[in-house]
Amino acid sequence: MTFPVNINLSKYALEQEALDLLVPTVCMRLAAIPVCIVNNTLVVAMAEPDNRAHLDELKLSTGLDIEPVKAPRIDILTAIKKWYSVEQ
Repeated sequence: MTFPVNINLSKYALEQEALDLLVPTVCMRLAAIPVCIVNNTLVVAMAEPDNRAHLDELKLSTGLDIEPVKAPRIDILTAIKKWYSVEQ
């Protein structure tokens, strides 16, 4: 599966296995949400996909290689609330 450089999160059903790798507080802080796992690589929608510190933290936290894709911050926060059932 290939992902566009920019992702529309409303068009994807996120994988629970990927979501389980990160807690919502980390997702909110990094403005990032896991999309899926492909060949030991975690695809992550991020507001700042070129932020090396965030990429390193995700890799360290999950033990997986990270494939970042860009998504608007507001879409990521909305997805976090939806997929993790986080209250506003």
